[in-house]
Amino acid sequence: MEKALKSPENTRSRDPQRTKNQIMQAAVETFAAHGYHGAKIGDIAGAAECNARLIYHYYGNKEKLYLAALEHIYAKIREQEQQLKLDQRDPLAAIQTLVEFTFDFFDSNTTFVKITRNENLLGGVSFPRRPQFKRCRALCCPKSKGCWSAATPRARSPTGSTRFSFT
Repeated sequence: MEKALKSPENTRSRDPQRTKNQIMQAAVETFAAHGYHGAKIGDIAGAAECNARLIYHYYGNKEKLYLAALEHIYAKIREQEQQLKLDQRDPLAAIQTLVEFTFDFFDSNTTFVKITRNENLLGGVSFPRRPQFKRCRALCCPKSKGCWSAATPRARSPTGSTRFSFT
């Protein structure tokens, strides 16, 4: 039996960073579509066009890959929020800018919305375990305390939470 020779077009060079990026993109898409429990490492490997062993090599296990995917998507939104320079605006303008940016971001990043929705359905249990998430929040608006000092309690909702007015 003759062995099929690989043609140069079909040969893939080794590039660990490219592979990790492909794994991360596939993981984000898969976790967004199927949630943590529905996502399968084999499906992620197939979408990333790599061997499942590479996922375990780079990330250790499914839970660590999931946490890395959450960190990845939150880092993207926080990097963009940093560009808004909210700490250089007056508190009311900062809040308005942040709210507008957030709605626009959610509208154009449905994968972010899906994966965070799935995490919320799990009760957000992944967030307290990772110090990286605290850093992500701090990147957004380090002087945000000033924003909240401009807010005045407006009313109580039927669920008991306070609503604020920023006028």
